[in-house]
Amino acid sequence: MANNLFVIHLTLTDSLMLVYLISLGVVDLSFRGSYMFYAESWKSSIMCRVMSILSSLSGEVSLVMLVSLSIFVMKALGVST
Repeated sequence: MANNLFVIHLTLTDSLMLVYLISLGVVDLSFRGSYMFYAESWKSSIMCRVMSILSSLSGEVSLVMLVSLSIFVMKALGVST
């Protein structure tokens, strides 16, 4: 049961990364060829900040989930840490 919980959380954090990457692709298409004119306003926009939070949150939580799952499996197999 606990394995499933770790895997579900890992899937959710990977889905956050998917949302980030799709958003990044959409923004890239909208700024194609003209980013230099909008760079400063983009960097201070809410959308840029939300996307950076999504990226960081997804990466950090994925790492925590993988480490937690590894420790859980090691303990289940009886490997001393």
